[in-house]
Amino acid sequence: MAVIETKILNLVFPKENLMEVLDILDHSEFYHPIPSSQLAHELKDVHTLTPTRDYEDLQREVVDSAKRLHLDLNAELSPDISVDLEATKKYLNDINAQIDEIDKIKENILHDLNENKEVIEFLNKCTTKNINVEDLMNANYLTVRFGSLDNSQMDNLKYYLERPFVYDFLKKGAKETWLYYIATNKDIGEIDNIFGALNFKKIEMPKIVHGTNTDALNALNEQKNAMDEYIIHMDGKLDLIKDKETLKLQKLYATALHLDKLEQEKEYVLDLLTKYSLSGFITTNHIPAFKQLFKNINDMNFTELPTDAITDQKLEVPTETNNAGVLKDFEALSHPEAGKRDVTLGYAILYNAVFALCFGDFGLALVLLALALKKNNKMLLPLAIASFVGAFLYGQVFYYWSFTPTIIPIHVVVRLFAGLVVLVVGKFVLDACKR
Repeated sequence: MAVIETKILNLVFPKENLMEVLDILDHSEFYHPIPSSQLAHELKDVHTLTPTRDYEDLQREVVDSAKRLHLDLNAELSPDISVDLEATKKYLNDINAQIDEIDKIKENILHDLNENKEVIEFLNKCTTKNINVEDLMNANYLTVRFGSLDNSQMDNLKYYLERPFVYDFLKKGAKETWLYYIATNKDIGEIDNIFGALNFKKIEMPKIVHGTNTDALNALNEQKNAMDEYIIHMDGKLDLIKDKETLKLQKLYATALHLDKLEQEKEYVLDLLTKYSLSGFITTNHIPAFKQLFKNINDMNFTELPTDAITDQKLEVPTETNNAGVLKDFEALSHPEAGKRDVTLGYAILYNAVFALCFGDFGLALVLLALALKKNNKMLLPLAIASFVGAFLYGQVFYYWSFTPTIIPIHVVVRLFAGLVVLVVGKFVLDACKR
C-alpha cells in the first residue's frame, strides 16, 4: 500500500475556451486547481483574473421575476455554459413589464374595491331608511356628508345645534352611529371643522351611486362583482405568462447558478496575454483520463511538473493512496502525505493489536460492535472483532466476571499498561518509517 505520486499539471488554452475549460474542471473530482494569486508572484508578465458579479446579478433578477409569477425555481435542468446577458436582461424586462401592467390594473381595481367596501358597509347600515342619495348629492346649493361618529361624541353634538346645518341619524350601533349632515355650500367648511373635531369618519360616495340608498347599494354590489371577476381575469393572464415562461426561467436559473459558480473559479486562472493558464494538483494515475476530457478543445497544451516546482509553503498538496476497503478508513489515523511512505497498514495492525490487548472483553466487544453497526463505522468494526478475539483469550466480561480456565491469564492492569506501551512505541516507530 502506497501514496500515489502527485504532480502539478499545467493547462494552457485559448481564451475563447475559458468557460468550457472551467465547466470541465467543475465536473472533475481529481484535479485540484491552485489559486492564481499564489502563482502570479513567481511569473512575469502575467495577470490574475477577477471574477465579476454579472451572473450573480442575473440569478437575482431571475429569482425576482419568478417570485412575481409565484414560480418555485430549482436547478434540476441541465445548465448552458454560456448566455447572452444583454438579450436575457431584455427578456426579463419584457416579462416584468407585462407583470407591471397587470399589477397596476389590479392595484387600481383593489383601490376602488376598498373604497366601495366602506360605502357598501355604510349603505347596508342604512336600509331601514329610504333616502335618495343621488338627490342629496346633486343639490345645487347644499353639500351632504355621509359617515359615522363614535357614540361617545354624540352628546357633544348638541353644543353645535345652533350652527347652520341639519343632520339625520341612519342607524345606531354598539360603538358608533351612522348619519349624514347637510349645510349650504357657503357654510360647509365651518361645519366640516366642527364634525372633524368630533372625529367624524367621512364616507366618500362614488359617482356610480344613483337613486335611493337601496338602488345605490345594488349598483355598488354589481360593480364589486364585476371588479372581482376582472381581478380573476388578471390573475389568469398572470398564470398564462407563468405557464409560457416556466421552462425558460427554470433553464435560466440553472444556467445562472452554474455560470456564477464557474465565474468564481476564475480565481484559478492566469492571463498570459494571448492565452489563459491553469495549474493544479493531480495524481499520476488520473492524468491520462483527465487529458481526454479536453480532446474537443484545439490548441490545448499540458505540462507535468513536480510538486516542489512551486515554492509557496502555504500550498497543501492533496494526497491519494491505493488503500481499499476497511484499510481506507484507517487513513484517519495514519494521515498519509504526498512524498512520504504510507504506513496505514501498520496503523491498522497496531490498533487492532492494542484493542485486542486492552479491550479484549466480551462486554466491551459487544458495545463496540453495536456502535459500529449503528453508526456504520467501517473502522470500528474490525476493532470490535479484535476485541472479541482478545475476549476469547482472556475470558472476561466488563473486566469483572471471568471464565475459567482462561487461555491466557493476564491481569487487566498489566494488559492496559502493556497496551499503552505498545501504542506509544508503535506510533513512534510508524511515524519514523513514514519520514
